[in-house]
Amino acid sequence: MDLNARPSLSSLYNEIESSDSLRAWNLQLADDLEKIHEMERNLQNERDPDRCWEVAVRIDQDVRELERQISLCQTRDAVRDDQLDVWMEGLYEELATHREKQARLTCTTTLTAQAWAGPTSILRGAI
Repeated sequence: MDLNARPSLSSLYNEIESSDSLRAWNLQLADDLEKIHEMERNLQNERDPDRCWEVAVRIDQDVRELERQISLCQTRDAVRDDQLDVWMEGLYEELATHREKQARLTCTTTLTAQAWAGPTSILRGAI
């Protein structure tokens, strides 16, 4: 097993988090934020000081948890961006290699065809 071998482009792409997964994370964050807003609205209408204190503590805990989740999502976004950069770099390298091979093949095919046509056709191509 060659440990220095580059992984295939398809395996790199499979490691990148899907957009559906990202969308699900964003929807969950939006839902959690909406719950916090709901608790804030309830706090404004609360008349019992003890209950206000309980709700305020709960809001504080939920905000800290939401901030933690956002931080995790930002880290995951950075990892995903790095993965995409590596994948795109490999894709560009593969495309360049393919184009070089295609150019060599085209050049070889042209020279072979000219050689079969005779020496004058090679000279005509140079003029």
